[in-house]
Amino acid sequence: MITAKADNRVNAMTISWGTLGREWERKIFTIFIRETRYTHELLEKNPEFTVCIPQDGFNRKMVGVFGTKSGHNIDKVEAVGARLLEGEMVSTPAFGF
Repeated sequence: MITAKADNRVNAMTISWGTLGREWERKIFTIFIRETRYTHELLEKNPEFTVCIPQDGFNRKMVGVFGTKSGHNIDKVEAVGARLLEGEMVSTPAFGF
């Protein structure tokens, strides 16, 4: 899942894959998001994001809501009762599982 934040709104969405790599000696993580997605809109305003990979205690409801609902219509973080953790190096929060 990725999390984006802009204009005091936090949104998360599931992603099916991502690519780790290096470009000009910088670590990068590449994802593709359709321009019609609310997350894309937030990323246009603030390009920082967090990547969250659930492990133990995998919350299927969270992944289901983040993968099927739009942040335009609901606050997905509130809908699943997620716990946000402030980012240490970026302005975007991550999830506490």
